[in-house]
Amino acid sequence: KKEAFETFIPYWEMENGKVTKVSLLAVELGFGMPRSRSGWPAPAKDSSILEQLAELSEPFGTKLKIHGNRAEIILP
Repeated sequence: KKEAFETFIPYWEMENGKVTKVSLLAVELGFGMPRSRSGWPAPAKDSSILEQLAELSEPFGTKLKIHGNRAEIILP
């Protein structure tokens, strides 16, 4: 399944022990690539991975601000 080859890398910033920013980088793991390249992480070419994550996160009240293959989680 293609979804098994899609993920993201989270980055976060903290200040005084509190998370102040959470960013995500969408990553593809070479679905359909030759075996020698399958599984190697590379930045995603578009926002589709993050758009799917935004849909899955919506019922939990989590909002994403998406910019291409990067997103920022809107913190309360």
